[in-house]
Order: sequence, then C-alpha cells, then structure tokens
Amino acid sequence: MKLLNKYINANFLPIKVDREEKPDLDSIYMQSLQIMSGQGGWTLNAFLSPDDLVPFYAGTYFPVDPCYGRPGFLQVLQALHRYYDMEKEELRQRKAVIVEALLTSAVLQNGASQEVEDHQLLQKGWETCTGIINPKQVSNSFPMIPYCEFPLRGTRFHYQYRYDGQQVCTQRGLDLALGGIYDHVAGGFDRYTVDPTWTIPHFEKMLYDNGQIVEYLANLCSAGIQEPSFERAVAGTVKWLQLEMTAPTGYFYAAQDADSFIHSTDT
Repeated sequence: MKLLNKYINANFLPIKVDREEKPDLDSIYMQSLQIMSGQGGWTLNAFLSPDDLVPFYAGTYFPVDPCYGRPGFLQVLQALHRYYDMEKEELRQRKAVIVEALLTSAVLQNGASQEVEDHQLLQKGWETCTGIINPKQVSNSFPMIPYCEFPLRGTRFHYQYRYDGQQVCTQRGLDLALGGIYDHVAGGFDRYTVDPTWTIPHFEKMLYDNGQIVEYLANLCSAGIQEPSFERAVAGTVKWLQLEMTAPTGYFYAAQDADSFIHSTDT
C-alpha cells in the first residue's frame, strides 16, 4: 500500500469528487466510461490528461493486489503512465473520439427553451429534491444530504414549503439516526444500506458523508426539531471521528471500509 501511495503521489494528481455534490462532473465521467467500455458503475475512477482535462481512461473498482485475473491498481497506474508518455498520437485520437461523443450527447433538442422564471426554477428544484428524499416516492438507501439541505432551508425561509418540507426532512433525519446506516455501537454513519428500509448497512464509512450528516442533523435541531436521537448520533459520530478517524499527525482519514480491521490485533 505504501508503494502504491508513493507511486500515485509521484506520477498523478489524485482528486476525489463527491458525485452527490457534483452530479454534472459525475455525468461527464460516467458517460466517458460508458463510451470506453460499454458499461458503467461506481466506484468510478477516471484519468484525465492535465492539459485539457479530457478523460482518456476510466474504470470502476480496481483491487489493490492482482486477483481473479484482474491487475492490481499499481499495475493499472504503471500501464497508464507508460501509455500517456509513449503513445501520444493514439492518446490524441482517443481523446478526440471521447470529446465528440460527449459534445453530441450535450446538444439540446431543437426548440428547447432555456428561459425559466426564477420561481419556476425554485419550484422545480424543490419538487426534485423532496422527491428524491421522500420515502413515499423513492426508496433510497443513500443519505443524499445535498438534496436534503435545499428543502430544509426552504422549510425555514419559505412559508409555502414549510409543512411538507419539514415532514420530509425530519423523516430523513430519523432514517439516518435510528436506522442501520448509523453504527449504534461504535458511532459514525456507513456509506449506505443495501435495502430500502435503512436496515442493513454496507460496512464502509466515508469522512465526507459523516461531515454532511452531522451538519444536517445539527441544522434540524437548530430549526426547532427536537429529537434526542439526532443529538445522540451527532455525539457518537464526533467520538468515532476522534477515536478512529484522526491520524497521529492531526489529519483525518478519508474512509474506513470493511477490510480496514481484519486482524484481532488491529487497533
């Protein structure tokens, strides 16, 4: 792992993008992956040339070590490094094909109007966000916090959205704080649950997810929604961050997955 990290830092500029915060970038890179391989999926790893930021290779999950006939991540990185340095003309042609395909998919249909009144845009955004997080409409086992924040702010500042918004936002908070996505023993929130009822967690905890959820639960409390489970989940998550996610140098670790602790001696 140390060799892998050293190689990445020496030859690449790694950037982690939150697909919920940046769905526009996620769409571009996912389309690029589908163009290259005919299929998509997450985790999504996209490799961009530094001069024009055009993706020239993409894939989903790469194992750390070679297994099941698949190369390890270090081997993938080494191959891409050689390709980028040695195959300049093929790289140029490859990027041209990808750019053309992306531009074609981005062209608006003829006659599509781009003039939308502000209140219509606000209403559309409200309906979209509440629809995504409303369990009556969409069974979703991901936190989707960026979609929760807009209805919550509308609940606080726009009277016409107050009742429905408060119900939807409070329910999402309860799903998070009381459901299986929250680690009721060790603290912290898992990435998602594998079922739509927030019961069975996928054992992976992301730093940015937990930061967003803590802020969201705190915002629910500050909006006057008094729920003891919110305070308990926030306190448990902060304790988990201090105990398990803080490096000796003071930095926070980015993630913790099911394989982070695989031996009884792991602290």
